[in-house]
Amino acid sequence: MKFDSAPIGQAIGDALTPNLFEIVVGLDDDLKPKPQPDMIYRGKKLMKIKNIKRILYIGDTNVDLETAENAKIGCVLVTYG
Repeated sequence: MKFDSAPIGQAIGDALTPNLFEIVVGLDDDLKPKPQPDMIYRGKKLMKIKNIKRILYIGDTNVDLETAENAKIGCVLVTYG
C-alpha cells in the first residue's frame, strides 16, 4: 500500500490495514480539506485514472456526499463509519 501523506500515516496504515488499499491519500499542506475534492484528485492522479467517472466515493457523512458532488463522481453513503 502506498500512502500519500506524512510518514506517521504510512506507519499507522501499514499496522491497521495492511494490503487492504492500493493507496491512501491523507490531508497535507498541499491539499484542501473536504468537501473540496483535492484528495480525490490526488488519488486519481496517483492511480493514473483517466476518467474520473470510474471513481466511486464511499462515505458516511453529508460532507462526504458534498465532496463527491464537488468532484462530480458517484457516491455511496453508509449508515456506519
